[in-house]
Amino acid sequence: MAQKKEESGRDAIVTLISVALINQKHRWHNGNYGSYICPNDLKILMAKKKEEKNYNQILAETIASGMQELKANDIVVLDMRLIENAMADFLVICHGGSNTQVEAIARSIEKETKEKLNDTPWHIEGMRNSKWILLDYVNVVAHVFDNESRGFYDLEGLWADAQLLKIAS
Repeated sequence: MAQKKEESGRDAIVTLISVALINQKHRWHNGNYGSYICPNDLKILMAKKKEEKNYNQILAETIASGMQELKANDIVVLDMRLIENAMADFLVICHGGSNTQVEAIARSIEKETKEKLNDTPWHIEGMRNSKWILLDYVNVVAHVFDNESRGFYDLEGLWADAQLLKIAS
């Protein structure tokens, strides 16, 4: 894995093979006991990876929808999939006009993802002071700021290499 990869399709296959080898899929092959992936296993792994990418995009859209429900301001989705070593596939960012609205937006996101996708955040941070609430869905992270905190932390500037999609409020 230390070699630099050249093609994204090849990258996905190398990643999938690595995952399968890490999971120690041992089979009998050519009279030797060793690790390898049969074509059916590879197809299954590639399908799961494709479903995961589609699901993450749907989750990001659902989070943005939850933000729109309570009139969040300046909703943006940062697509981080092309950034090497990014901590998530998508960041969904917005801000509210008051601490009460920030908390309400975060609750709306939770409700929307639970109702539409039956998904809950892996971790939530910042509910107590409601200046910056982070809802971590592992591959998609929602950030709900108050206006002052959003300007101070400037996540859009920090991740300027990401594709930026503005959502109508």
